[in-house]
Amino acid sequence: EVFEDGADEYKYVTGDKFRVSTKQGLKSTRDNIALNVAGGLDIFDDVEVGQTILIDDGKLGLTVAAKDVEAREFDVVAQNDGAIGKQKGVNIPNTTIPFPALAERDNDDIRFGLSQPNGLNFIAISFVRTAKDVNEVRAILEETGNTHVQLLAKIENQQGIDNLDEIIDAADGIMIARGDMGIEVPFEMVPVFQKEIIRKVNQAGKVVVTATNMLESMTEKPRATRSEISDVFNAVIDGTDATMLSGESANGKYPRESVRTMATVNKNAQTLLKEYGRLHPENCDKDSVTEVVASAVKNAAESMEVKLIVALTESGATARLISKYRPEADILAITFDEKVERGLMINWGVIPMLMDKPDSTDDMFEVAERAALASGLVESGDNIVIVAGVPVGSGRTNTMRIRTIK
Repeated sequence: EVFEDGADEYKYVTGDKFRVSTKQGLKSTRDNIALNVAGGLDIFDDVEVGQTILIDDGKLGLTVAAKDVEAREFDVVAQNDGAIGKQKGVNIPNTTIPFPALAERDNDDIRFGLSQPNGLNFIAISFVRTAKDVNEVRAILEETGNTHVQLLAKIENQQGIDNLDEIIDAADGIMIARGDMGIEVPFEMVPVFQKEIIRKVNQAGKVVVTATNMLESMTEKPRATRSEISDVFNAVIDGTDATMLSGESANGKYPRESVRTMATVNKNAQTLLKEYGRLHPENCDKDSVTEVVASAVKNAAESMEVKLIVALTESGATARLISKYRPEADILAITFDEKVERGLMINWGVIPMLMDKPDSTDDMFEVAERAALASGLVESGDNIVIVAGVPVGSGRTNTMRIRTIK
C-alpha cells in the first residue's frame, strides 16, 4: 500500500529476482515488496516454494524460489514482464488462507459508511465463502438499524461456488467477480460458473451483477473490442440484472465512453431477450400470492400489449418479484420510502419513483395512472398494468388491474 520512494509502481522483466515480505505494516521498495493482508494476517506459513503468486488479476506472475524463515520473506522470480502498483490484488492459487470473514478495517469502513448523512444502499462483500460471511455483515446492519441496506456477495473462488446455494439464501444479491475468479478457478470454467450463478440467482428472484474485465481494453482505448461487446451482450441475455465497470471508469482514460458503450449494448440486448433470452420463468417456484400475481403480470403484459407495469410497493419486494419474471414492459416501481427507491436502482427493468402514500384504494390506482404519465413512458391510449396490495398498507400484493391511459 505504501512505496518507500514515492513511486506509483515498480516494473519488472522476466527473470527479475526480488523479495516479498509478509510482515505487516512495512513499506515496499523495488527489491522488497511488502504484502499487506486484510486482517493483518501473516501468510508466510501458508505459501510453499514452487507456488505461483499472481498480481493484479494475473498481469504479473511470480514463482516462489525460496523462503527465509527468520526474515519472514520469500525470494521470488518474475514469470513475465509486468508491474506491481499500489493496492493491487494478490492471488495465490490452490492455497487456502484462513482469512477472517470481516477484517477490523472492513468493520470500521462499514460503520463509517452507515454513519454518513445519506448512508449506504448496497455493500459488496469480497471473497464470500459461506453464508456465515454474509451473516457477519448482516449483524452489523441489524445492530445499527440499517436493515434496508442490501448485501451483495461477491463470488470469487471455488469455496464460494461450492457453497453458492446457501450464500444466495443469505444475501440480497450476488456479484460475479470474474477477475479473481479467473485466477482462483480454472479459467475455462469461468463462463460456465457465470451462467450457473446467473440462473440460480434468477430463480431465487434476487439481484445478480456481472463484473470485471467487461470492457477492459477501454481502460486505454476509446473503443471496445468485438469480443468485449459480445461478453456484455451475452451476460444480459443470460439474465444478469446489471453489468459493472471497474477499472474502465475508476482509473481508465475513457470513463464516459465506457459507460456509454456498456449502456448501449445493454439496452440493445434487453430488446432481444424474448428471442434469445435463457431465463425460463415457468421453472420458477410460485409459492406465494405475490409470486402468482407477478407471474400473471408477465403473461398479461405480453397478451394485452401492455406498455408499462406500475407496481406500488412499500418494501420493494413486489417490484423485485415482477422483475424476476423479466416482462417485456418496463416496471415503474412507486414507493413511499426513499431508502426503498434507492435500493431498487439495480433490479432488472425497474424504474423506481418516490411518491406520497395514497389514502385509499381508489386513490392508489389514480396515483398509479398519474405516475405512469409523469414518467414519460406512456401516452394516451397505452395499456398499463397496475399491481398493488389491497387494502392500502396491507403489506401483501394481491391485486392486478389493466387500465388504458386516457
